[in-house]
Amino acid sequence: MRERRRRRERRDHARLTAALCEALGTGDACAVARVLGPGVRVVVDAGGTGLRASPALTADPAAHLVVVLGRPDGRELAVRSVNGAPGIVARRDGTATAVVVASGRVGAAAVVWVVANPDKLREW
Repeated sequence: MRERRRRRERRDHARLTAALCEALGTGDACAVARVLGPGVRVVVDAGGTGLRASPALTADPAAHLVVVLGRPDGRELAVRSVNGAPGIVARRDGTATAVVVASGRVGAAAVVWVVANPDKLREW
């Protein structure tokens, strides 16, 4: 029973990651919101880069995520293994600008973690 649940959770995670990558690629906060669903939290580690969101953005997690990742033109998104599970790596001009990992399933994500701290992205 546990193994079946783990397989389902891994499958749900992979589907969420793929759908989120596709939605983020459009730069459309509404598309991102549909993938994430209601009640999701976005946690951003931007280090000291000044990527602080306004209260209006933190009230809208999808918009917050779109703003943190920046404009879609010139940005590359790819699903990659992040700590052994599917995640999204954002690059601009070949340099990693963010790593995104979400938990939950399409339409019912719980938390999206974003590392946009340049000091932590050097290895990506």
